[in-house]
Amino acid sequence: MIKTIILCGGRGSRLRPLTDTVPKPLVPLNGKPILQHNLEYYISRGYRRFVLCLGYRGDLIRDFVSRGSFDAEVEFADAGEQASILERLCHARPMMGKTAFVVYGDTLVSVDLDQMVAEHERHGAAVTITTGDIRSPFGLVTADEAGWARSFEEKPVLTYYIGQMLLEAAALDDVEPAWLRMPDGEGLVRLLGRLIEEGRVRVHPHRGVQITFNTQQEYRQAERELIAFFTHRETDA
Repeated sequence: MIKTIILCGGRGSRLRPLTDTVPKPLVPLNGKPILQHNLEYYISRGYRRFVLCLGYRGDLIRDFVSRGSFDAEVEFADAGEQASILERLCHARPMMGKTAFVVYGDTLVSVDLDQMVAEHERHGAAVTITTGDIRSPFGLVTADEAGWARSFEEKPVLTYYIGQMLLEAAALDDVEPAWLRMPDGEGLVRLLGRLIEEGRVRVHPHRGVQITFNTQQEYRQAERELIAFFTHRETDA
């Protein structure tokens, strides 16, 4: 059975003071930590094996899971508070198995997991990333080196990475040591960039609900969106 890697190590500094004493995945959304919502969603879809990548206040996450009654097998990988996302993934690789979902600890996505796995396996991808659409609030301009405008798009619809992927563990063989020392997600971006150049990354478009938050304002919006998450599950295009 495919495991799910949940990235739980970030400090969530922009969400302070909520994260002064607890890690971001334990910040409650409508009475439950977002980590619990994530665990319950994957379990409800039949994916019951997890690796939680710990960092900031990882002791509280261990304690939360030990006190819960989840019908799941949960392992922990702790690469330290200062580890980058890519470093956390590489540290967790021995527990990962051949293929694993990877999801950010502050993100909920109502993706059809079985469909995503089927497409990933059918195409033999190294990585399948979940994407959504977002309309830019700005008019976007491109120009050439001489300063002449070459295009103008008024509030175009752009495609962005939601924060959930399906990863072949072997893709981590391409990681260069310098990438591990890059801050936050920069090393992961380098890895995905190389794999994209090699034609090994699939895109899984998602038109359903996705929830993430980085600021107090986004947190309040996420609490309102959580109702839609539980009423519009598995709504991929």
